[in-house]
Amino acid sequence: MTSIYLSYDIFAINIASTMLGYVYGKGGALNANQDLGVKVATPVGNFFGQLLFGWLADNVGRKKMCECSSPPSRMRNTHVPLS
Repeated sequence: MTSIYLSYDIFAINIASTMLGYVYGKGGALNANQDLGVKVATPVGNFFGQLLFGWLADNVGRKKMCECSSPPSRMRNTHVPLS
């Protein structure tokens, strides 16, 4: 399941970078360094997020980490039972 979310983040960052350019960029676009910074920060954040959540899952428990990081539980703000 994680690879689906990571793939979405990596491909959606191009659209997000364009939107950030419209909002914050001069002339409706980010300059080359800003665009590169946004696109580099995405996989770096994914990498460190995987390390952090893996470590937390080992120390707190996988079931609790799956429950707190599951997108449906965040959207509905409810408990997602795992068998």
